[in-house]
Amino acid sequence: MQNKIKKNPTEIRTWLLILAMVCLVLFIYSGLTNSSFINIDDDLYVYENSNVINGLSLDGVKWAFTDTKTNHWFPLTWLSLMLDAQIYGMNPGGFHFTNILFHIINSILIFFLFSKLTGEFWKSAAVALLFAVHPLHVESVAWITERKDMLSSMFWAGAIIIYIDYTQKRGIWKYLMCALFFVFSLMSKQMAVTLPFLLLIIDFWPLKRLSYRSVFEKIPLFAIAAAISVATFMIPKTQGALYSMKTFPIGTRIINAVASYFLYVKKSIIPIDLAIFYPYRDGGPEAILVAAGIMLILFMTLFAIVKYKTRPYLAFGWFWFSGTLVPVIGLVQIGSQSMADRFIYFPITGLFALFIWLVADIVKDNKNAEKAALAVFLVVITAFTFTAKAQTQYWKNSITVFERAINVTENNFTAHKNLGVALVRDSQFKRAFSHFQECLRIAPEYGNDIYLNMGGAYLMNFILDFNPDPDALTIQLLEQQIQGLEKSIMYYKKELSSHPGKQKALKGLKMATHAIISMRKIMEYEISDTSVTRSEFLNILKLKAGFMPYDNKIWYYAAKLEASSGRLDRACNYFQKIKDKGLLTKAENDSDLQLLFSTGEGNKLKTWCGK
Repeated sequence: MQNKIKKNPTEIRTWLLILAMVCLVLFIYSGLTNSSFINIDDDLYVYENSNVINGLSLDGVKWAFTDTKTNHWFPLTWLSLMLDAQIYGMNPGGFHFTNILFHIINSILIFFLFSKLTGEFWKSAAVALLFAVHPLHVESVAWITERKDMLSSMFWAGAIIIYIDYTQKRGIWKYLMCALFFVFSLMSKQMAVTLPFLLLIIDFWPLKRLSYRSVFEKIPLFAIAAAISVATFMIPKTQGALYSMKTFPIGTRIINAVASYFLYVKKSIIPIDLAIFYPYRDGGPEAILVAAGIMLILFMTLFAIVKYKTRPYLAFGWFWFSGTLVPVIGLVQIGSQSMADRFIYFPITGLFALFIWLVADIVKDNKNAEKAALAVFLVVITAFTFTAKAQTQYWKNSITVFERAINVTENNFTAHKNLGVALVRDSQFKRAFSHFQECLRIAPEYGNDIYLNMGGAYLMNFILDFNPDPDALTIQLLEQQIQGLEKSIMYYKKELSSHPGKQKALKGLKMATHAIISMRKIMEYEISDTSVTRSEFLNILKLKAGFMPYDNKIWYYAAKLEASSGRLDRACNYFQKIKDKGLLTKAENDSDLQLLFSTGEGNKLKTWCGK
């Protein structure tokens, strides 16, 4: 008789659900592996942070646990980014891939959390599917800097799952593991300070064990949360990142918080016009938004309290959502945003649970209503999936993400500024200046910061435009480039008039001044082939090299200038830089560089370097 192994139907459907979520997440986000870093925070956190760039090391680990200059304390997030740098180098696609993996893990954890908490497979599956595909999560997944959202949420969910086990069979080790995961969550992002409060909500429903004893057992967790809250408040305060009551008065913060609750719920239902940055409106949010927020908060809170016996999931879902948002709702203002999609990454789960359990309660015992609800749910999942995928297209690079923000918001100083910076780096200088001018219109009080960018734009324009080949230059072209550098100097001086010691402005001013001096000497000698002009060309090439160290043309023309002066040893040193940077093959195939090897100096150089 042949033994037949029967598979548990629950196990099969669990694996099918996991497979479906993995496929949906990959469908939405796989294109991000071709996206770039974003020039807001990604520079500070990743591609200009030497501690991250160098990968994992003892010094890096020490720095991760002691750094406060970035206004936050999240060592596990730093270690995660360092590990990515160790594996992928500075390839942004690798960092994006890790973010996608974390989102898949979190979607699976949300399912197990609700399934373990309630014993309801299909309702838990519905919550997890909404979590996996909701467009509001695109910011957290697509923005490499927001690794902290997903890492923190992973430990947050893990702590809750362990706590559920603890309530079923108490043990000190389970409690300590729950506390440890709580600490890990806080070491990824401090928003998780609300976990003890959330555990009390879970004690109320569905565990139904809320008592003085259950409150008492949370005291160690509340103590951890209090300590981290104080540190979170003090670190940005010492670094000047915590906005004062003068900048954002308490009244403005309260009405913005009230309006934000309404907008978060609205965007959860209709996720359109999403942006990387939502600015504060002049005079605060519109009165109608504030009124809608007040009505929403009062209605949902009173409704949840009145129905706490017959429909306890209302209080569970509403207070999960509203309570976990408190740390980032803006009462303590870190950053100048009025709200942010990323803040809702974990809190939105409460709204999902409220919605799913409410709909299931309404349609129960009515087969036709259940079928209709299922059909609507599938339509919603499909719509959210394609909306989220479309939203990822705006996260290709800094230009696309800030253009989108400008299109869906008004008077967005931050978006105009960062788009201008991105356009400068893309050599689109005219477009960049138009956005810098818009910044000056929106917030003239921040003009000095924009002057620094405008000075840098003119300098970068010269750096990119200057042709290192003496044969390609004319007096007229040099005059045009000098005019641009003079504008750069003008803007740097405007910046320094208010901030005399600003290093970026001082450095830019020095470089622009030296470039002008060199070009005027070249003009004085009418671009003739003399030792003076060769020396000045080398000075300019060194300026370019400071901005563009991997531009092989710089080193080749530097080698040509030195070789033409008979200094073959110096020429060989420049030639060696190309070899060391692994650019030799690419450079030899560059049509602009073929002429170098056909010249007498080029042949001498090849012989001298033993090529």
